[in-house]
Amino acid sequence: MKRGFTIIELLIVITLISLMLSYVAPVSYSIVKKYWAQEKALKFTRFLYDIRLKSFLYREPYEITTENGYLVINGKKYESLYDCLAFTDGKIFFYENGTSSEGVINLVCDGIKFSVKVEKPYGKVMLQ
Repeated sequence: MKRGFTIIELLIVITLISLMLSYVAPVSYSIVKKYWAQEKALKFTRFLYDIRLKSFLYREPYEITTENGYLVINGKKYESLYDCLAFTDGKIFFYENGTSSEGVINLVCDGIKFSVKVEKPYGKVMLQ
């Protein structure tokens, strides 16, 4: 009585496994890429939230704009902040009394677009 597999059976199994992997690998890669881009956008959102807190705690106003895809806070340019490009139509202000103006910062992280919304009057910062 013979035991084991023939070479043909092994080749068929290897072919089927490689076909399944060729379908699953690109899907898995895109999911991981979106996850890492979202992590960068969340870090960017947290950075803005910290600026909001600093404006209230230290009684300093902050003016937030963008220039050529970079975030500009009180005239200081933050290049490649979390490897995301930032764009906004106007200025966003965090005032020293804890209030803010309203605005949206559009982010592009690893080719994926996000929006960070700042709501008035209390400067709620949300990733959308």
